[in-house]
Amino acid sequence: MPHTENDRTLRNLIAILLIAASISGCLGEEDATSDDEVAIQPDPGPVPVPDPVPDPDPVPDPDPVPDPDPVPDPDPVPPPASGSTFPGVPEYRYRDQLPDLGDPVDVTSCSANGTNVNGTPDDWVVVTLNQNTGCEISGSYFSVQNSTLNHRLDLSGGPYAVRNNEINSPGTGGALNPGGTDILIEGNVVRDNGIIPSSTDRHGMNVRGSASGLWILENSIYQNSGDAIQFCHGCVGGTHNGPAFVYIAGNVMHDDEENAIDLKEFLGPVVVVCNEMYGYERGQFSGNGEAVRINDEGQQGQVWFAHNNYHDNRTDIAPYGSDAEGYFLDENTTKVNNSNSNSVFASGAAAQPYYDQYQAQYGLDLSDGC
Repeated sequence: MPHTENDRTLRNLIAILLIAASISGCLGEEDATSDDEVAIQPDPGPVPVPDPVPDPDPVPDPDPVPDPDPVPDPDPVPPPASGSTFPGVPEYRYRDQLPDLGDPVDVTSCSANGTNVNGTPDDWVVVTLNQNTGCEISGSYFSVQNSTLNHRLDLSGGPYAVRNNEINSPGTGGALNPGGTDILIEGNVVRDNGIIPSSTDRHGMNVRGSASGLWILENSIYQNSGDAIQFCHGCVGGTHNGPAFVYIAGNVMHDDEENAIDLKEFLGPVVVVCNEMYGYERGQFSGNGEAVRINDEGQQGQVWFAHNNYHDNRTDIAPYGSDAEGYFLDENTTKVNNSNSNSVFASGAAAQPYYDQYQAQYGLDLSDGC
């Protein structure tokens, strides 16, 4: 049977397909892991939850920082050896810088809780008070002057001055209580602190343990139910290096219940010259009638008395039991209780070696009269 044109075309197409299949078989199948294919990775499963991180150990609170040790008072410095109007007493080193008593007033009130007052070496602050409440002042380069106070006055710092005031405290410890350095207490009336007779000590002036370089000059101190001037208890050692370089000269002290001067503890030197002390008799509650008592109650340094005027006292000078290095020169009294003490009493030519000792130590002449 003869083939048509369509049959030939179909046969040709089939031949072409067979040839193509043969070629494909010769080439072979490509590797399933060829570089052109990405291998299917197995399912990794769920990601494990990490163990919880424990809280850090608590940090303990730091130990509290202790308060710093108190800063001790600076070592006492002797004043320049330039003489004043009193034998053996140096001039107050700030005398030429003091304000006049008639200068304008800068401060007129003061708190018992503390008032800070600071001037400059060339411009001192003038403080004048008239009040019936306690007053505490700290600072430097100030002068409390021309005041009337019916309560106690506490002072610290320095230099400062207290001049031409009347202080009449109604029974509070000490009426005038100076502490600090380079202090002038001059020309004041300090009286009637406390009631006589009384079993409670109320002093005219109570010198604090911080006092170094203190001039107590030409004051009138009287009728206090304790001492006219007392040096503090327990005021040597610890933070204190005083009282030291204290000069008590030209004062009138009388009719206090205990003593004119009662020196408890002091570093020294304490120089007491040209004072008048009278009216000390045995008290109903306290006081043995001693104008001067160098006590036996703690550490004591060097003390010098010369040219003082005693009268109308049961006992003028009583250093019995004292460890002080005491010198009483030309005191012109025999009313003395000097048992078991380290004190020297000498007059006239016998006193001269001790005057020489004072001048060698301090550069001033203690031998001149008042």
